[in-house]
Amino acid sequence: MMVVILVAGLYLATDRWELNDPWIVATFAILIVLFGLMGAVFTPSEKRLVALAERDGGTPSAEYDRESERIGKFGAVAGLLVIVAIFLMTAKPGA
Repeated sequence: MMVVILVAGLYLATDRWELNDPWIVATFAILIVLFGLMGAVFTPSEKRLVALAERDGGTPSAEYDRESERIGKFGAVAGLLVIVAIFLMTAKPGA
């Protein structure tokens, strides 16, 4: 889905705007950070959570809770980045 967002964003940005506008650069930078979070944090953490859940059966362990809390913190950061990107795309500061 993030690739679709990237392609659509490039199409929409080049339709009326220049790719070197600061708000476009910042928005694409946020998207790249989100790509990195997916590959470095969310996907591996999700795999660890699945493995821990299978290992623990029906009762989550302290290790599962720590990993779940960690991914929750990164999820909050990702959500904040999405909100900033939406603000940049709607307000277009400096445009």
